[in-house]
Amino acid sequence: MKKFIETALFATIFGFFAFAAFFVFTELFSAQNPKFIDNFQGAFVGAFFAFLFLRFADGLSRIYERHAKNNKALILLEHHLNDCGGIIHDNIYILDRFLVLIEELEKDSSLPLVYSNILHPIPINKEIPVDLINIDSINELASYNLRTRKMNDSMQNLNNSYQQIKTSFVERHINPQTYVANVVGLKEDTLILRDFLSQLQKETVNVLATSRILCRDRTFFSRIVLLTFKQRYSKAYKENITTEINILKKEIDQVAKESKDRIDKIIGKTE
Repeated sequence: MKKFIETALFATIFGFFAFAAFFVFTELFSAQNPKFIDNFQGAFVGAFFAFLFLRFADGLSRIYERHAKNNKALILLEHHLNDCGGIIHDNIYILDRFLVLIEELEKDSSLPLVYSNILHPIPINKEIPVDLINIDSINELASYNLRTRKMNDSMQNLNNSYQQIKTSFVERHINPQTYVANVVGLKEDTLILRDFLSQLQKETVNVLATSRILCRDRTFFSRIVLLTFKQRYSKAYKENITTEINILKKEIDQVAKESKDRIDKIIGKTE
Protein backbone atom coordinates (compact mmCIF):
# COMPACT_ATOMS: atom_id res chain seq x y z
CA MET A 1 0.00 0.00 0.00
CA LYS A 2 2.80 2.38 0.93
CA LYS A 3 4.65 1.69 -2.31
CA PHE A 4 1.43 2.25 -4.28
CA ILE A 5 0.88 5.65 -2.63
CA GLU A 6 4.50 6.70 -3.31
CA THR A 7 4.16 5.64 -6.96
CA ALA A 8 0.88 7.53 -7.33
CA LEU A 9 2.36 10.72 -5.82
CA PHE A 10 5.42 10.50 -8.05
CA ALA A 11 3.20 10.01 -11.12
CA THR A 12 1.05 13.00 -10.12
CA ILE A 13 4.06 15.28 -9.66
CA PHE A 14 5.63 14.10 -12.90
CA GLY A 15 2.36 14.63 -14.73
CA PHE A 16 2.06 18.17 -13.37
CA PHE A 17 5.53 19.16 -14.56
CA ALA A 18 4.95 17.46 -17.90
CA PHE A 19 1.72 19.42 -18.39
CA ALA A 20 3.43 22.70 -17.37
CA ALA A 21 6.30 22.05 -19.78
CA PHE A 22 3.87 21.20 -22.58
CA PHE A 23 1.90 24.40 -21.95
CA VAL A 24 5.01 26.59 -21.91
CA PHE A 25 6.45 25.19 -25.13
CA THR A 26 3.05 25.33 -26.82
CA GLU A 27 2.69 29.02 -25.98
CA LEU A 28 6.29 29.78 -26.99
CA PHE A 29 5.89 28.34 -30.47
CA SER A 30 2.29 29.40 -30.96
CA ALA A 31 1.33 32.58 -32.81
CA GLN A 32 -1.89 32.97 -30.84
CA ASN A 33 -0.15 34.84 -27.99
CA PRO A 34 2.95 36.73 -29.29
CA LYS A 35 3.39 38.62 -25.99
CA PHE A 36 3.84 35.39 -24.10
CA ILE A 37 7.44 35.08 -25.30
CA ASP A 38 8.33 38.53 -23.94
CA ASN A 39 6.60 37.80 -20.65
CA PHE A 40 8.30 34.44 -20.41
CA GLN A 41 11.74 35.93 -21.12
CA GLY A 42 11.22 38.63 -18.49
CA ALA A 43 10.08 36.10 -15.89
CA PHE A 44 12.96 33.74 -16.74
CA VAL A 45 15.61 36.48 -16.51
CA GLY A 46 14.16 37.71 -13.21
CA ALA A 47 14.11 34.21 -11.74
CA PHE A 48 17.64 33.52 -13.06
CA PHE A 49 19.16 36.62 -11.42
CA ALA A 50 17.22 35.95 -8.24
CA PHE A 51 18.75 32.47 -8.19
CA LEU A 52 22.24 33.90 -8.73
CA PHE A 53 21.75 36.43 -5.96
CA LEU A 54 20.60 33.75 -3.53
CA ARG A 55 23.57 31.55 -4.38
CA PHE A 56 25.96 34.49 -4.01
CA ALA A 57 24.45 35.43 -0.66
CA ASP A 58 24.68 31.81 0.49
CA GLY A 59 28.34 31.71 -0.56
CA LEU A 60 29.14 34.87 1.39
CA SER A 61 27.33 33.45 4.40
CA ARG A 62 29.40 30.26 4.27
CA ILE A 63 32.62 32.27 3.96
CA TYR A 64 31.64 34.41 6.93
CA GLU A 65 30.85 31.32 9.03
CA ARG A 66 34.21 29.77 8.09
CA HIS A 67 35.97 33.00 8.98
CA ALA A 68 34.14 33.20 12.33
CA LYS A 69 35.13 29.61 13.17
CA ASN A 70 38.76 30.38 12.34
CA ASN A 71 38.77 33.45 14.59
CA LYS A 72 37.15 31.52 17.41
CA ALA A 73 39.70 28.72 17.03
CA LEU A 74 42.59 31.20 17.21
CA ILE A 75 41.19 32.74 20.38
CA LEU A 76 40.69 29.30 21.93
CA LEU A 77 44.23 28.40 20.88
CA GLU A 78 45.62 31.42 22.74
CA HIS A 79 43.80 30.42 25.93
CA HIS A 80 44.92 26.80 25.49
CA LEU A 81 48.56 27.74 25.00
CA ASN A 82 48.48 30.05 28.00
CA ASP A 83 47.33 27.08 30.09
CA CYS A 84 50.07 24.91 28.57
CA GLY A 85 52.69 27.54 29.31
CA GLY A 86 51.59 27.77 32.92
CA ILE A 87 51.73 24.00 33.43
CA ILE A 88 55.14 23.77 31.73
CA HIS A 89 56.46 26.51 34.00
CA ASP A 90 55.13 24.65 37.06
CA ASN A 91 56.71 21.38 35.90
CA ILE A 92 60.09 23.05 35.42
CA TYR A 93 59.84 24.37 38.96
CA ILE A 94 58.94 20.86 40.22
CA LEU A 95 61.95 19.37 38.43
CA ASP A 96 64.24 22.05 39.82
CA ARG A 97 63.10 21.29 43.37
CA PHE A 98 63.52 17.57 42.74
CA LEU A 99 67.08 18.19 41.52
CA VAL A 100 67.77 20.15 44.71
CA LEU A 101 66.58 17.13 46.71
CA ILE A 102 68.87 14.85 44.70
CA GLU A 103 71.84 17.14 45.33
CA GLU A 104 71.09 17.13 49.06
CA LEU A 105 70.96 13.33 49.03
CA GLU A 106 74.29 13.25 47.22
CA LYS A 107 75.84 15.46 49.88
CA ASP A 108 74.30 13.67 52.87
CA SER A 109 72.74 10.24 52.36
CA SER A 110 72.09 9.77 56.07
CA LEU A 111 68.84 11.72 55.84
CA PRO A 112 66.70 10.14 53.08
CA LEU A 113 64.41 12.98 52.05
CA VAL A 114 61.12 12.21 50.30
CA TYR A 115 59.61 14.37 47.54
CA SER A 116 55.81 14.63 47.48
CA ASN A 117 55.17 16.64 44.30
CA ILE A 118 54.53 15.17 40.84
CA LEU A 119 54.72 16.37 37.24
CA HIS A 120 51.40 17.33 35.67
CA PRO A 121 50.42 16.41 32.08
CA ILE A 122 50.24 19.18 29.52
CA PRO A 123 46.76 19.38 27.92
CA ILE A 124 46.39 18.59 24.21
CA ASN A 125 43.46 19.98 22.23
CA LYS A 126 42.86 18.09 18.98
CA GLU A 127 39.66 19.95 18.07
CA ILE A 128 41.13 23.43 17.54
CA PRO A 129 43.10 22.61 14.33
CA VAL A 130 39.88 21.46 12.61
CA ASP A 131 38.56 25.04 12.43
CA LEU A 132 41.84 26.73 11.45
CA ILE A 133 42.40 28.00 7.91
CA ASN A 134 46.13 28.73 7.76
CA ILE A 135 47.89 25.57 6.59
CA ASP A 136 51.25 26.52 8.10
CA SER A 137 49.61 27.08 11.47
CA ILE A 138 47.80 23.73 11.28
CA ASN A 139 51.05 21.89 10.55
CA GLU A 140 52.91 23.74 13.29
CA LEU A 141 50.21 22.96 15.83
CA ALA A 142 50.16 19.28 14.80
CA SER A 143 53.92 19.04 15.41
CA TYR A 144 53.54 20.84 18.72
CA ASN A 145 50.83 18.43 19.85
CA LEU A 146 53.02 15.48 18.89
CA ARG A 147 55.96 16.78 20.94
CA THR A 148 53.62 17.54 23.83
CA ARG A 149 52.31 13.97 23.82
CA LYS A 150 55.84 12.59 23.91
CA MET A 151 56.70 14.98 26.74
CA ASN A 152 53.67 13.79 28.72
CA ASP A 153 54.83 10.19 28.28
CA SER A 154 58.33 11.04 29.51
CA MET A 155 57.00 12.93 32.53
CA GLN A 156 54.68 10.06 33.42
CA ASN A 157 57.61 7.64 33.23
CA LEU A 158 59.60 9.77 35.67
CA ASN A 159 56.59 10.05 37.97
CA ASN A 160 56.15 6.28 37.95
CA SER A 161 59.85 5.61 38.52
CA TYR A 162 60.12 7.81 41.56
CA GLN A 163 56.73 6.72 42.91
CA GLN A 164 57.86 3.07 42.85
CA ILE A 165 61.10 3.95 44.65
CA LYS A 166 59.30 6.06 47.24
CA THR A 167 56.58 3.47 47.85
CA SER A 168 59.15 0.73 48.32
CA PHE A 169 61.04 2.88 50.82
CA VAL A 170 57.97 4.00 52.77
CA GLU A 171 56.72 0.42 52.97
CA ARG A 172 60.23 -0.66 54.06
CA HIS A 173 60.83 -2.95 51.13
CA ILE A 174 64.20 -1.24 50.61
CA ASN A 175 66.61 0.36 53.08
CA PRO A 176 67.56 4.08 53.11
CA GLN A 177 70.84 3.48 51.29
CA THR A 178 69.08 1.75 48.41
CA TYR A 179 66.45 4.49 48.32
CA VAL A 180 69.10 7.20 48.07
CA ALA A 181 71.03 5.31 45.38
CA ASN A 182 67.89 4.82 43.28
CA VAL A 183 66.81 8.45 43.59
CA VAL A 184 70.27 9.72 42.70
CA GLY A 185 70.14 7.41 39.70
CA LEU A 186 67.22 9.47 38.35
CA LYS A 187 69.32 12.64 38.17
CA GLU A 188 70.48 12.25 34.57
CA ASP A 189 66.97 11.49 33.26
CA THR A 190 65.64 14.45 35.25
CA LEU A 191 68.20 16.83 33.75
CA ILE A 192 67.45 15.62 30.23
CA LEU A 193 63.71 15.95 30.81
CA ARG A 194 64.18 19.48 32.11
CA ASP A 195 66.11 20.47 28.99
CA PHE A 196 63.36 19.11 26.72
CA LEU A 197 60.72 20.80 28.84
CA SER A 198 62.54 24.13 28.53
CA GLN A 199 62.65 23.65 24.75
CA LEU A 200 58.92 22.91 24.71
CA GLN A 201 58.35 26.08 26.70
CA LYS A 202 60.08 28.08 23.95
CA GLU A 203 58.02 26.31 21.30
CA THR A 204 54.86 27.14 23.23
CA VAL A 205 55.78 30.82 23.18
CA ASN A 206 56.47 30.57 19.44
CA VAL A 207 53.10 28.96 18.65
CA LEU A 208 51.33 31.45 20.91
CA ALA A 209 53.00 34.38 19.17
CA THR A 210 51.95 32.92 15.82
CA SER A 211 48.30 32.65 16.89
CA ARG A 212 48.33 36.26 18.07
CA ILE A 213 49.72 37.44 14.74
CA LEU A 214 47.12 35.45 12.80
CA CYS A 215 44.34 36.99 14.91
CA ARG A 216 45.43 40.42 13.67
CA ASP A 217 46.34 39.34 10.14
CA ARG A 218 43.52 40.29 7.75
CA THR A 219 43.50 40.89 4.01
CA PHE A 220 41.72 43.91 2.55
CA PHE A 221 38.86 41.90 1.07
CA SER A 222 38.37 39.77 4.18
CA ARG A 223 37.86 42.91 6.24
CA ILE A 224 35.12 44.10 3.89
CA VAL A 225 33.28 41.05 2.57
CA LEU A 226 35.42 38.17 3.92
CA LEU A 227 36.03 36.83 0.43
CA THR A 228 39.69 35.88 0.81
CA PHE A 229 41.83 34.28 3.46
CA LYS A 230 45.56 34.18 3.98
CA GLN A 231 46.44 30.51 4.08
CA ARG A 232 50.20 31.06 4.34
CA TYR A 233 52.41 33.17 6.57
CA SER A 234 52.91 36.69 5.26
CA LYS A 235 56.27 38.08 4.09
CA ALA A 236 56.61 40.03 7.32
CA TYR A 237 56.06 36.87 9.40
CA LYS A 238 59.71 36.39 10.43
CA GLU A 239 60.02 39.97 11.61
CA ASN A 240 56.66 39.90 13.36
CA ILE A 241 57.27 36.56 15.08
CA THR A 242 60.59 37.77 16.51
CA THR A 243 58.98 40.93 17.86
CA GLU A 244 56.02 39.04 19.26
CA ILE A 245 58.25 36.46 20.99
CA ASN A 246 60.27 39.25 22.63
CA ILE A 247 57.07 40.86 23.88
CA LEU A 248 55.84 37.52 25.23
CA LYS A 249 59.15 36.85 26.99
CA LYS A 250 58.96 40.23 28.72
CA GLU A 251 55.38 39.52 29.82
CA ILE A 252 56.35 36.05 31.10
CA ASP A 253 59.37 37.42 32.99
CA GLN A 254 57.22 40.13 34.55
CA VAL A 255 54.58 37.62 35.69
CA ALA A 256 57.28 35.28 37.05
CA LYS A 257 58.92 38.16 38.96
CA GLU A 258 55.61 39.26 40.46
CA SER A 259 54.83 35.66 41.46
CA LYS A 260 58.26 35.22 43.06
CA ASP A 261 57.97 38.51 44.95
CA ARG A 262 54.52 37.50 46.21
CA ILE A 263 55.78 34.08 47.37
CA ASP A 264 58.87 35.61 49.04
CA LYS A 265 56.62 38.10 50.79
CA ILE A 266 54.35 35.35 52.12
CA ILE A 267 57.30 33.20 53.23
CA GLY A 268 58.89 36.19 54.92
CA LYS A 269 55.75 36.77 56.97
CA THR A 270 55.56 33.15 58.14
CA GLU A 271 59.21 32.90 59.18
